[in-house]
Amino acid sequence: MKTSTTVLLLASMLAFQCASVEKPDLQQRVFSVANDSNTHFYYDTHKIPAWMLRKAKRASKKTRTYDGVYKMVNPEEAFQRTCVIEEGLLRRRLVFMAVRKNQYLLCYERGGRGHNLLLSFATRSLFKTNYYHFGFFEIPVTDYHNLPKIKQAITQKQFRLLYTPNQDLHFCPF
Repeated sequence: MKTSTTVLLLASMLAFQCASVEKPDLQQRVFSVANDSNTHFYYDTHKIPAWMLRKAKRASKKTRTYDGVYKMVNPEEAFQRTCVIEEGLLRRRLVFMAVRKNQYLLCYERGGRGHNLLLSFATRSLFKTNYYHFGFFEIPVTDYHNLPKIKQAITQKQFRLLYTPNQDLHFCPF
């Protein structure tokens, strides 16, 4: 009986240790893509791969932020920033799309009630795609299109993981 208790305790400690190792590694990977000179930045919604939009749409459904249409406008275009409904305006606006080899960052604003800044990070290989969806906090709305401020927020870990298919985090409080 004592042996099985010890084994369970060690297994739970190892699981906790593995979970705590993933976040800094994930944060570091996001930071390295955002700050690498080989990363290409795009500011056009047509540059977003279709599979990335499908993953982001699935994440928005799981985090209860899906509004029936998953499309974005380009930076500087009008969008539905507040909860006051304006006909014909979309609720999401691209900040940037960054690509480095097989790693992708999609940063965008989601308007409406709880106007916020979101970041999707994905790695894609021939047989597998890993996808993570983050929400930023403590970034003023005036800095939503300020790339150095977003990089600084990534460095200071001012984001939290909202969705990954491997974990059941699926609620977005904003």
